[in-house]
Amino acid sequence: MKMRYIILFCVAAFCCGCSSLLLNRRTVEAAGMALQGAMLTDAQVVKMSREFIEASDREHTMAVDTSEYVTRLRALTDPFRQEDGLNLNFEVYMTPEINAFACADGSIRVYSGLMDVMTDEELVAIIGHEIGHVRHNDTKDAMKRAYYAEAATTAIGGATPTLEKLTSLQVDKLVNSFVSAQFSQQQEYAADDYSFDFVVRHGYNPYAMSSALEKIDQMAGGSDELASRVSQWFSSHPESSKRAERMKQRAFEHVAGIR
Repeated sequence: MKMRYIILFCVAAFCCGCSSLLLNRRTVEAAGMALQGAMLTDAQVVKMSREFIEASDREHTMAVDTSEYVTRLRALTDPFRQEDGLNLNFEVYMTPEINAFACADGSIRVYSGLMDVMTDEELVAIIGHEIGHVRHNDTKDAMKRAYYAEAATTAIGGATPTLEKLTSLQVDKLVNSFVSAQFSQQQEYAADDYSFDFVVRHGYNPYAMSSALEKIDQMAGGSDELASRVSQWFSSHPESSKRAERMKQRAFEHVAGIR
């Protein structure tokens, strides 16, 4: 799949060259970085993820340590800062968006809007879902895709892939590209399954994930501004109602001792 992307990119660059009869230096450098990006190592992606989260944290309003949001999140997440071989860190973004995301370095950011509408158990389930994306390397793949997209249009430059040489505008674009990254249906379902096992392992209600998904589906089904925003933010995810039913069935089978 990666090679197919590279081939398509090179063909597109070649066609542009045919129409203009000239490939400028910026386009050539961008193509080189896109090709180099295909060879990113896990260590490079983790380093880029750390740089990314630092940039993202600067771009967002962070909840202060004394806020009720931070107090609540820390109480919930302190027991699993070292989880399944991962070193995790958690912060709150003060924004009405109903969202959360994770980075390959183990950074998980939760939006205050999400905390406003979710119970503690539902919030833990969603955090477990994000941890699942990290554990399954989905976040590494998303960072690579975001980097490819920026490299394909911008001369990032440098022998070592890094965000340090990007302009603030380029970083903004990379942040937006990553946060809005679309995972496949298979990846989302796998992260849901991870969340279910995570919730059960930590002694929470096995119906927590299905409850969270049902709540998202109900909010998206309304006619107010909140419903519009929820629908937009979760448009890249598999249908919440189907995911909720799937998680409810897993919870039923767990409680009934079927598996």
